[in-house]
Amino acid sequence: MYLESPSIRRLQPRSPGRRIACYHTFVNPTNDKAFKEWAVVVRALEAGESMLLIRKGGVVEEGGALRLSDPEFFFFPNHTHQSGDQLQPRAHGFLAESEAERPEEGTVRISSFAEVLRVWIVTDEATLASLESEHVWTTECVTERFRYKPTDPLFAIALRVYRLPEPVQLPYLSAYRGCTSWVTLDAPLSTEGAIPVIDDAACMARLSALSALLDKI
Repeated sequence: MYLESPSIRRLQPRSPGRRIACYHTFVNPTNDKAFKEWAVVVRALEAGESMLLIRKGGVVEEGGALRLSDPEFFFFPNHTHQSGDQLQPRAHGFLAESEAERPEEGTVRISSFAEVLRVWIVTDEATLASLESEHVWTTECVTERFRYKPTDPLFAIALRVYRLPEPVQLPYLSAYRGCTSWVTLDAPLSTEGAIPVIDDAACMARLSALSALLDKI
C-alpha cells in the first residue's frame, strides 16, 4: 500500500487481482501537497475530459518508483517537455490553451485540487487501449510507460477534480524544481469554494466503468 492517511477507509481487494484500494475522502480546508503533471493533462482533467492519471513515476523518485503519499492534493502544472506527439488528437486543443496561458517565468499557477478515488496497478498491457477515453496519452506513450522498468508498477489513478474559485499564482521556488512527482508548497492553500468538474452521478458512472475494466486484472 502506497497511500496512507487516517482520513481514508481502505477496502481490501476482493480477489487476488491487482486492485489496490478504494478511497473515501473529504476535502480538507487547506493543503500544502502538490502533484506535478503536464499542464495539458491538468487542463483536460479540469475540463472533465479525463479522470485518470497513468503514472510510473518521475525521473527522480525515492526508491526509483512513484509513491502516492497523499489522497488529496493540488495540481502543480508543468510545462517542461510538453509535446503533442505524446497526446491523443483530442488533447491538442488543451495543449494550445495551456501554452497560451503559461504563467510568467518564475511563477506557477495553481487552479485545481484533486482527491484520489481509486488506484490500480495495471499488469495487462492489453487493458491499456480500453482506458484511452479517460486519459489523453497516445497508445504508444502509455505502452512505452508500461514496458519501461517492467519491475516497477504502472499506476492507473482515478481522481475527482475540483476547480478553485480563482487560480493562485505562486513564486516558483528552487525547492519545487527537479523531476519529482510531489512538492510541498511553501504555505498551505485553501480549498474553500472548489467545485467538482464532474457531477456526482457522472463521476460514479465513469468510475464504475473503470472498475469494470480494472478490478478484474
